Order: sequence, then C-alpha cells, then structure tokens
Amino acid sequence: MKLVPNLSHLRVRLLRWLEILPSLIASFVLHVVVLLILGLIVLRFAPPASEIVPIEAFGNDSPNEPVAALDRVDFIEAPLDKPRDTIVDNHDATGVAAGKLAELSGVPPIDFEATSLKAAEKVQLRAEPKIGFTAELTGRSGAARSTLLVKGGGTSDSERAVSLGLRWLARHQQSDGQWSFHHGSDDPGSLTNCTTGATGLAILSFLGAGHTHRSEHVRFQKNVDKGLKYLVSQMKHGKEGGDLRGQVVSNEGMYAHAIATLALCEAYGLTRDEKLMGPAQQAINFIVSAQDPKKGGWRYAPQQPGDTTVTGWQVMALKSAKSSGLKVPEHTLSGATKFLDSVQTAGGSRYGYDHAGGNPPMTAIGLLCRMYLGWKPNSVPLKRGVQYLSNKGPSPGDIYYDYYATQVLHHWGGPEWKKWNEVLRDYLIESQAKEGDAAGSWKPTGDRGAGAGGRLYQTCLSVMTLEVYYRYLPLYQKETASR
Repeated sequence: MKLVPNLSHLRVRLLRWLEILPSLIASFVLHVVVLLILGLIVLRFAPPASEIVPIEAFGNDSPNEPVAALDRVDFIEAPLDKPRDTIVDNHDATGVAAGKLAELSGVPPIDFEATSLKAAEKVQLRAEPKIGFTAELTGRSGAARSTLLVKGGGTSDSERAVSLGLRWLARHQQSDGQWSFHHGSDDPGSLTNCTTGATGLAILSFLGAGHTHRSEHVRFQKNVDKGLKYLVSQMKHGKEGGDLRGQVVSNEGMYAHAIATLALCEAYGLTRDEKLMGPAQQAINFIVSAQDPKKGGWRYAPQQPGDTTVTGWQVMALKSAKSSGLKVPEHTLSGATKFLDSVQTAGGSRYGYDHAGGNPPMTAIGLLCRMYLGWKPNSVPLKRGVQYLSNKGPSPGDIYYDYYATQVLHHWGGPEWKKWNEVLRDYLIESQAKEGDAAGSWKPTGDRGAGAGGRLYQTCLSVMTLEVYYRYLPLYQKETASR
C-alpha cells in the first residue's frame, strides 16, 4: 500500500479545481450583488425616521406635514386611557398589541358573518388590499389627502383633532359593533334605541379619513368592519327595500335610515366591495319608496309630507349612491327639487323647515342639496345664499348648522371659505376635550340634535367637519378657480 499519493493524480484534481474556480467566483460575486440590491430596496421603501415624530412636535407653522406621517404617529401612539371591556380596539399601551403584530404584514380575512342573521342571509366581506375610489372620494388617502388638506386650509392641529376624535369613537364602540347615542360616558344623549343612526355617524367619521374595512393599516379597520357588520345585520327586508330604521319608531326613524344608508354607500364607493352593493342598493330603494309622492320630500315616516332636515340626509345618501354607481331614479331627484322649491324664499337663496322660510340652518341644508342636485356656481340664488351664510359666520352653539354650512362654503371656495374655515377650524380644535374619558370628544352644544344625540353626535359631526378638506372633492373647484 502506497502512503505517498500519485503526483499525476494530484495534478488532475488541481486542474479540475482550476476549471471550476471561475464559476465559483462568479456565483459568489452574483450573490453579493443581489444581496446589496435587496438591501437598497428595503432602505428605499422603509419609512423615513424623520416622519415618525410625536404629534405634539407639529406646530401651527407647519401645515405641510405629510398626512402619511400623521397616520403613522396615530398608529404608534399610546391610547389616552385604558379602554373598556366592550371596546373594539387593536392596541395596548405600547401602541400595538403583541397578538396583532402578525397582522401588520398583511390584511387578515374579515369574518363578516352576522350571528343575528339567518343562515341564508349571512354576509361575508372579503378583505382585499386594492381600493377603487369613486371620483368624489379620491381625496381621502395618500398624497391627494395631504395636498387637499393644505390647499383647503387644514393644519396638523386639525388632523390631530380628527385622530383623537376617532380614537374616542373607537373606545366607545360596543362589542357587537354598534355605537349608541346613550353611551356610558359623560353627556349621553336621550336617544336610547337609535343605534343604526349612531353607528352610521361613527362609521362615516372613520370613512371620512379614509379608514375602511379594507384599509391597509390595522388601526380602526376592525372598528369599521364590525360597525358595517352591525348595520347589515339590522336591515329589515321588505317589498319597499331594506329598512335601517332599527328599533326607532319615533321621529328619528328616517334620520337613522338615511345616515346608515349613507355609511353603506360610502363604504361601497370607497372599496367597491361587491358584498356591500346589495345592502346599499336595498337601503336606497327604501328611501325611494319613502318619498312623499305629492311634494317630493321626506319626513319622520315613509311618504309623510317632508321637512328640510330629514330631506337633507336623504339627498346626501342619494348623491353618494349615484356617485358610487348605484341605481337612483331620476324622478326621485326631481321630487327632491320640487320639495326644495316649496320651502324656498328670496328667489331660492333662503330655505325654511316645512314651508317657505329663511333661517340659517335650513338655508345651509337647502343650498347643499341644490349643489348636489345640479345648481352651478353662476346661479344667482346660490351666490346670494352663500354670501348670506358667509356674513352670518359659524355658530358655536349649533354644530348641525356648522356641519352643513361648512360643506356649502367648502364647495364654493374663495375668500368666503377661507374666512369661514379659519374661524370654525380653530374653534373646534380649541373646544375639543383634552382630559379623561372625554379626551378627543366634544361636549354637546345647545342645538336640538345635540341634546338627543349627546356627546357622540357632537363628536361625529365635529370630526366630519374637520375632515371637510379631503372628505369630498370641491364640487366647483374648476369653476371656483376661474371665478
């Protein structure tokens, strides 16, 4: 047995190694390059550290702070106080509950089966990351939202107020997904059974800031999901359509139905979720059937002679449905115009409640309805009506009037809007509760609706008023620019 290896054999092995060495070197270099490229990609799309700063650091002199940065801050910020057991919230004191970390990598499937529904009527919404916005709703997220916020006169402080308001709403949602005007907090409303109306208002507040049941960010996604689930579970189907008045049989029934319908239509318009299309259309069908066949308005019960306050909510729901591609008969819209004609004065620049008149809240509702029903900015009555609201200015004691008039002035634009916005924006920011369980909410003011709806009603309308910059695109943005 030879202990010294054969030299010719070693030479052959050495030659073989030399032959494959270039391939090994090339493979090594290729892997290194690939790893470097992947590292650069991760760094490119990672959120800049400079954007994740405390909200309190945003000053009044920095209204151009990107909305994306504000959203991230809201997401990592600790809750103001410990939520109740019945609260639907996704965060602990560190900002994100440990059990929810896995959800950050993707949107989990949404179980949208309402246990209160019959098996044949169960509804399940599927979670998909892609969102198809209708034209009027395209400003609620991303760069468009940031641009519209700054252009319209919003600030980082107004966005912070919206965020805090939504957090208050999330803390006061009940375990089955509903909200109640008669909640267990300070200043509850007198309405104890109008849960579809309360839930609709809360959902609209979240949708106004771009939070849907399909949102990429986990925060508030489940709140909206469970709220929609509750609304669908409360719908009563009949030959007239889908009735969302819930248990309300008093004067608030058609208010509740219209608000809940508006929430379903906006959720459908924002997500194009085909499972919402049916309930939203059925709810619209109920509005169509409930219209006064003679004078064209809406009131407390189906087919009663109308009043301007109830009619205003129905018109907004019909407008949202039409914008989202749902079916709205032209005769229904024509009937609404007929009703407005019956309560107008001063050539159409002022509006009354159930007969011709001219008080500010009814005028704000009437003018907004006229805008949605097709009046152009060169309309003389519209121009005079806007000037009337502008001269009156916001009313600290009437959020209902402020909510409607803000939309009118925002759609109109120009110096009238700038003057209005600076006053009301700063008032709402300043008057928002800062401490305790009420932190993020607004105390009810003296108008009739606030007494019935309490702190939840006041908070929802205040939040939506501060979302006006991006909630709907200005109807007259092109005309305003040329005026």
